[in-house]
Amino acid sequence: LERTRRQIVWNAWSTALTVVSFVIGLSWGPIGVASGFSLSRALVVVPNLIYCCHKSPVRWTRVLAVARYPVIASLVSGILTWLIAASWRGSEVPALGALMAEALTFAGCYAGCWLVLPSGRDTVTVYVNALSELPYMRNLRVRSR
Repeated sequence: LERTRRQIVWNAWSTALTVVSFVIGLSWGPIGVASGFSLSRALVVVPNLIYCCHKSPVRWTRVLAVARYPVIASLVSGILTWLIAASWRGSEVPALGALMAEALTFAGCYAGCWLVLPSGRDTVTVYVNALSELPYMRNLRVRSR
């Protein structure tokens, strides 16, 4: 029960921060609300890890270490997608087409990032081989180096 009480207290503070970020963002419309929410989530990542890992066998620094490659790949992919998408912003491209193009651009950049990161190819190989264990993907297999 003590852990449940700790989580309730943490969620109360986190929710209050989120509501405040929404209220502040309202002045700038939907983009402001979305930005406020994103900023509030980013601000609480490390405190949340510290709080949740307290009295746990898992160290919060280990969680950050494990998450570093996906975070790096996501940040680089987001920046590259934003830069590439700038070339067709303001053109006659329909919104759905632009969304699909940006999603494919992000996916390609993300996969490319994983392939250039240290041990990224090995990680991709592990995941592809794990997928090949699914019944409908039996022919999908990658040999490791």
